Amino acid sequence: MRASRILLIVVWGSLAACDIDLFGTDAGKLAGGYKLKKVETFDGFEYELLAPGKDKGEYVAQIGWQRPVIVVKLREHGNWDVIDTMKKQHVSVSDEHRKTNPTYREIEVFSAEVAWQRLSARRRLWR
Repeated sequence: MRASRILLIVVWGSLAACDIDLFGTDAGKLAGGYKLKKVETFDGFEYELLAPGKDKGEYVAQIGWQRPVIVVKLREHGNWDVIDTMKKQHVSVSDEHRKTNPTYREIEVFSAEVAWQRLSARRRLWR
């Protein structure tokens, strides 16, 4: 009995110390297989947009969504990426175009951190 408790403590301690997210809680599900993943960096945390089936992505500055569209501004790019999750289309648009396009301008945009807090790791926004 005592040996099983010690083994349980050792296993629990090992799992708590590892940097692997066994339960998938570090990635919020968007739609169309896209995810927003929280990543620990030297300076703190960043957020990556992961395409379907990918485990690495680019750092996100701002992101928003409204069925069926995801708009995202990546840290390393000046333009916005617009992803239509129903048509599986991906286009790049200027900030000016996003603000004047009737579909895109209605989409509320959040900082990556706020967006990640609003997302769930267990359920998608829409199918």
